[in-house]
Amino acid sequence: MAREPLSQPRAVELARVFKAVGDPVRLFLIVVALELALAVAIATFGSPASRTGPGENPSEPGTPATTDRGGGRLVSGLVIVIALLIGAAYVLVNSFVPEAHRRRFNALMVGGAGAAYLSGGGLGVWEFVFTAAATYVAYRGLESWTFIGIGWLMHTAWDVVHHLRGEPIVPFAEHSSYGCAICDPVIAIWCFTGGRSVLDLVRGRLVKS
Repeated sequence: MAREPLSQPRAVELARVFKAVGDPVRLFLIVVALELALAVAIATFGSPASRTGPGENPSEPGTPATTDRGGGRLVSGLVIVIALLIGAAYVLVNSFVPEAHRRRFNALMVGGAGAAYLSGGGLGVWEFVFTAAATYVAYRGLESWTFIGIGWLMHTAWDVVHHLRGEPIVPFAEHSSYGCAICDPVIAIWCFTGGRSVLDLVRGRLVKS
């Protein structure tokens, strides 16, 4: 049985429905991509057994493994480069998040990342204090990019504390705190600029040129 063509109002209504369904799907795919990036980061920052000296126990809390100078510089350099790339990738991937959802999506991300510190619990009750503070800042970030940037800088400071104490935020990844302390400020700087789409900025410059 033949149907009448869609009217203009009906077509607009259906387009809104499809967009409402499509946005959560896109956000889910982006979250999956970021989780994969995090898994790669953990694998890269980890492997402590390959960097310890004879007789050292890399799994013992509070005793970070030592390396020879040359090997240590190489590992440190690789961690820095990869951490910066992950930060840049996070910013780039966010270009695909619709602007209407981007700030709140990032507020959820910075709040959820705070729970990672509870997995190790290396700083005892202070882990709960930090997570509570990070959750509050993330809540304020729902309406403010500045608070989201502050949240990532809070992560940076806590990562430094964990690294200096030899208590990585991911217990089986020796350099996880070190890498996150470098990655998080990249994201924070982007947040302080308003969380703009990098792709849109590039397109705008190309059009002007």
